[in-house]
Amino acid sequence: MHIGTPKNARTQMLTTNVLALLLLIFFSGFTMAAQTPDKSPNDNNEYRFIELDNGLQAILVSDKDADKAAASMNVAVGSGDDPKEREGIAHFLEHMLFLGTEKYPEPGEYQQFIKSHGGSHNAFTAFRNTNYFFDIQANYLESALDRFAQQFAAPLFTAELVDRERNAVHSEFSAKQKEDGRRFYSVKKATSNPENAFHQFAVGNLTTLENTEDNPLRPDLIGFWKARYSANLMTLAVYGPQPLDELEAMVRARFGAIENRNLKPQAHTSSLLNKDTLPAKVTAEAIKDVRSLSLSFPIPSQQQNYRTKPASYIANLLGHEGPGSLFDVLKKNGLADGLSAGLGMDTGENATLDISIALTPEGLRRQDEILSLVFSYIDIIRERGISQQRFDEMQRLARIDFRFREQGEPIHEAMRLSSQLQDYPAENILSAPWLMERYAPEQYRAILAELTPDNVMAYVLAPQLELKSPKLTQWYEAPWQIETLDAETLKANAPKALATALQLPLPNPFVPENLDMVPGKTMSKPELLSNNGMAIWFARDTRFNTPKANVFLSLRTPAARVSARSHVLTRLLVDSINNNLNAWAYSARLAGLDYSIYPHLRGVTVRVGGYSDKLHTLMNRILMQISTPEITRQRFDIARQNLIDSLQNKAKDRPVEQTSEFIQTAL
Repeated sequence: MHIGTPKNARTQMLTTNVLALLLLIFFSGFTMAAQTPDKSPNDNNEYRFIELDNGLQAILVSDKDADKAAASMNVAVGSGDDPKEREGIAHFLEHMLFLGTEKYPEPGEYQQFIKSHGGSHNAFTAFRNTNYFFDIQANYLESALDRFAQQFAAPLFTAELVDRERNAVHSEFSAKQKEDGRRFYSVKKATSNPENAFHQFAVGNLTTLENTEDNPLRPDLIGFWKARYSANLMTLAVYGPQPLDELEAMVRARFGAIENRNLKPQAHTSSLLNKDTLPAKVTAEAIKDVRSLSLSFPIPSQQQNYRTKPASYIANLLGHEGPGSLFDVLKKNGLADGLSAGLGMDTGENATLDISIALTPEGLRRQDEILSLVFSYIDIIRERGISQQRFDEMQRLARIDFRFREQGEPIHEAMRLSSQLQDYPAENILSAPWLMERYAPEQYRAILAELTPDNVMAYVLAPQLELKSPKLTQWYEAPWQIETLDAETLKANAPKALATALQLPLPNPFVPENLDMVPGKTMSKPELLSNNGMAIWFARDTRFNTPKANVFLSLRTPAARVSARSHVLTRLLVDSINNNLNAWAYSARLAGLDYSIYPHLRGVTVRVGGYSDKLHTLMNRILMQISTPEITRQRFDIARQNLIDSLQNKAKDRPVEQTSEFIQTAL
């Protein structure tokens, strides 16, 4: 017997159900909005942030036009987590995770699957993070994710493969023993604060990864994995053409199986440099003909300041290359060939702000004067460099770059997003690198307060040094020595003529004002506009909705390669042109324009690209310099020496690099 519901009661129930449904839709929409990161207006991808029940966080990217898919897992565990008795074990674990899981026990099965479907894979271990990544043909993403997730959920750490991978890690270490970059890095580690894990050997070798009956490696490996790896320390990025709901289903079904051990990331509270030893200068011997001076200042971690970026504000001034800048003055006086400034390592507790200068032979001889000149320029920034106008310019350029940001390859986007998800909230993961929300003079001054002569470690790297009783780094045997600096002397050694030439950057004349697109649809093929002695080709492409242009001007002449001497002379001429343009054109680079002038088999090419509004101004100035280049004896001597150094350094490259270049040249 059917018992009916009274009409008014049914109506009331229907109304209640409709209201409940509307509320559910409203709040679901609100939740979804909260889970969607702020993105560039030029970005047509769809994004969704999710957190699994096991604490793993993931960012999903749906790009309907992608022909490849990619994924990256970032684990908040790195070489800084290595126990002192097992240096390199985080790197060794990175190797072992690839070699078989409970569901896919065959070693190399994952690699073969990726390779056989048009993909690539790799991983790297940094100080605080380990990143695993792959790309693959888009329709094989789900199967690849199934294999990828198992590496973190149920790795086998097969005993028979331990020695094989120990040797692989050792080979990686051995291949870099004669590389100046790795050797210099070992010197920085040796002179860092022994209480900070950065001081330790990060790569690992057969000694630190000893595997004997008395000291078996596999139990230590499994113990490290259980003590450090946990789902709540993992951030995942998955990029593909599939809809977001489909990507989410793929992720939830597979990555939810990773165990959440409720671990916390390792805290590195000790300063990276021992402040009791500062100020000091470390001198290290290079194998190749390279000369550099680097300054490292301990500062507080800047991770929490990503919305205001005070370190970027200061580094922008320190690394400026315009007229009167520190680099411009050094270069005009034949002392330096390059300069960069920026945040060094940031452990989440402590960081460094670094200035790196590529020296000429004369600059190496006058390194003490350069050190003092750096502090003279910092004083100028401290006194006159903090201004609202300067911030407004930097903020405008950052907003323009974010507005017209162009997408990279899926694998690079996945790696970037999985890493950034460790450092930024989900809503800012796409915009964080470009955020400059407010003028923050108090934060700028706080950093400048640390950039003092009594708070610096200077590093000099050069070949054929006459070091007195040098020490050798433990694993790379790089010779080095350390000496105490006098803070008062650092202030007083700057040559007066050079110090008075220093000045802060002027307002940037290249900041784009007109950001409109050129009218018309994308052309199916280029058009030849003129051929009266000079072929002019034009192609309009508006598919990417970005007001940027590229101009290539190829000056073709057989004189560029008619002989070895003409080839050298062409390179020296191009060096002079680039040198004369650098100070004037640096502001153009900051404003989203870039250029390159380079010799090749058929002559010399000029390329100018970026926001089209001021592009013609830059091209005109380049052509004026090409037509009447200024060639000084000082610059000629420096360029000639650089060319000699680069040729001699080729003989010191690894055999595989020398062989590869020889084959290409012969072909």
